[in-house]
Amino acid sequence: MSMFVALLAAAVLVVSPTGPFTSIEDALAVAEAGDTIEVRGGLYGPLVIDKSVTLIGLDGATIDGREAGDVVRITAPDVTLQGFTIRRSGRVLDREHAGVTVLAPRAVVRGNRLEEVLFGVFLKEAPASVVESNEIHGYPYETGRRGDGIRSWYSRDIVVRDNVVSGTRDVIFWFSDGAHIERNHVTDGRYGLHFMYDDGLRATGNTLERNSVGIFAMYSSNVAIEDNLIQQSHGPSGYGIGLKEIANLDVVGNVVVQNRIGISFDTVPHGIDAYARFGDNLVAFNTFGLSFQPSTERVEFVGNSLERNATQVEVRGGGDLLGNTWTDDAGNYWSDYAGYDADGDGVGDLPYEPRSLFASLRDRHPILGFFDHSPASIAIDLAARAVPDLRPSAKVVDTAPLTSPAPPAWFGGMSEAGARWPWMATVLGLVSVATLVSGSLARIAPRARRIPDAAVELTEPVVHARGITKRYGQTTVLDGFDL
Repeated sequence: MSMFVALLAAAVLVVSPTGPFTSIEDALAVAEAGDTIEVRGGLYGPLVIDKSVTLIGLDGATIDGREAGDVVRITAPDVTLQGFTIRRSGRVLDREHAGVTVLAPRAVVRGNRLEEVLFGVFLKEAPASVVESNEIHGYPYETGRRGDGIRSWYSRDIVVRDNVVSGTRDVIFWFSDGAHIERNHVTDGRYGLHFMYDDGLRATGNTLERNSVGIFAMYSSNVAIEDNLIQQSHGPSGYGIGLKEIANLDVVGNVVVQNRIGISFDTVPHGIDAYARFGDNLVAFNTFGLSFQPSTERVEFVGNSLERNATQVEVRGGGDLLGNTWTDDAGNYWSDYAGYDADGDGVGDLPYEPRSLFASLRDRHPILGFFDHSPASIAIDLAARAVPDLRPSAKVVDTAPLTSPAPPAWFGGMSEAGARWPWMATVLGLVSVATLVSGSLARIAPRARRIPDAAVELTEPVVHARGITKRYGQTTVLDGFDL
């Protein structure tokens, strides 16, 4: 009843260039907890919100920080800040100047546009806060000089959803147990999402593009990473998903494409009784699909699709991954699987157990990566096939590999930009084959002409390829292509 009475008593104060209040500070001075302040247009200076009020920006209301300190600083609990353009924070990185800094619980920062800010929204010991539907654009600095688009520090049970973040450093969560991170779009930064020392965190439905790293989770527990699209991570590490010392982990339904490394494993799962489960993920067109430390064990990796990664699996330093689970009733789809499915049940009748001598050497000596897919690497693997004693042991054994990819149900297919890569890969692969074959024949042909009465006329193309079709999910990227 008392809350109902308080709601009835709450006032609406109006700020505009023509009054009745002409500054937000004047309205705050007379406001009571629970009041609403509507700011109707106008340009206003930096602001400290020290009362539990709702501020709503209308008609392009703008708060300008004048490049000095925080633009908006929230020090009272239960504040809502909505609908403003917030711009020009200070630029001092070690002072953590931000568009919005929240220092109290249960804040709601919703539907604002933050531009020319060092840090975007900084939650500092602000539990149960909500950051949603904001656009955040950082200063156009080199990555190392930027602040974080969204930073959470010791703020548990927060919700960060439906934000668009570009040109900042990281979206990072430190010591923020129970955080829910949903449907954000993060581009052109360092870490799309970065988790450290969190328990019970969930990252769901986010799109992370053109960052140095898509998602990096470390020193955390009970983490769920589900239904995210992560693509084009090409920084020095270039992880789509990087994992380090995580106890109890579910990675399900993600699409991880066109990164340097699709998923990186380092001490995962962490702890004797911990688990790490991976299912229904599509890992495609990465330089390395999966990259493991050699000591990795007890990972459950079942029901995933690995499609045309240049190297499907690497073990950094060499070794095998036989202490992990690759098969339940069925295993995973591997695009380089060379077996067959005689009974048509969708499961291969032979195990998937890749044995590449060159890949084994490269795992132990990474500098050999320079020769990936070169004639030298091909020759080494051909020699290993011809001489069984040279063949290495299998790194992975999937006893029931799937014969068709099964991308997550939510994924409709590659975007136009993404779709170009499989098309190019197919064409370049065919051109490479044609070049190798024609080059070999060119070397053979002169010898044939030295044989008396021998005549070799190459009047027809060596390789014909007609009617090539390639489908990816529901998207057709090649249809009736001739080469």
